[in-house]
Amino acid sequence: EPRSEEYVRAYAETLVELARVDVLEEVLLRRAQRSAQFEDYLLLGEFLGKAGDPDGEEQALLSAADLAGERDDLPQRALARFYEATNRPGEAIERWKMVLWFDVLAAEASSAMRRLGDVPGPTAVRFPQGRTSLEQSLQTPGTVVSPPPPPRASGAGLGEMTPVDR
Repeated sequence: EPRSEEYVRAYAETLVELARVDVLEEVLLRRAQRSAQFEDYLLLGEFLGKAGDPDGEEQALLSAADLAGERDDLPQRALARFYEATNRPGEAIERWKMVLWFDVLAAEASSAMRRLGDVPGPTAVRFPQGRTSLEQSLQTPGTVVSPPPPPRASGAGLGEMTPVDR
């Protein structure tokens, strides 16, 4: 099993060029399942996207979000970009709001939300969720989940106004 990130990426690129999506998915999925690291699911999603498999890409990115939870915003960013690219603005906005949980001043999230017609800022923050959390909240109507407070934002605190807010 290849372990070098550089080798794995080169091999995956070759499989995409050869249109061997079946082998690509098998190799990268096995790697992701063995490592149980969100980064490997992001890699799987990236290459399934390049191979023209948007359903597989979305599932891999959701798995990455499940594994990352509230530890890292990369899966939420990847999902937001994916939903934008697949013309699903509502889902993209929700994922950008989850990115704000990690950093309420995240420039990419704020810019994307404005472009998509939403207003970024402290009141837009959403607790980061993966597939499991979203499915559970959708299956239990009327359930209000109170997430823990977000981590400290870079720059101004959540209660302080920034020059942009004034």
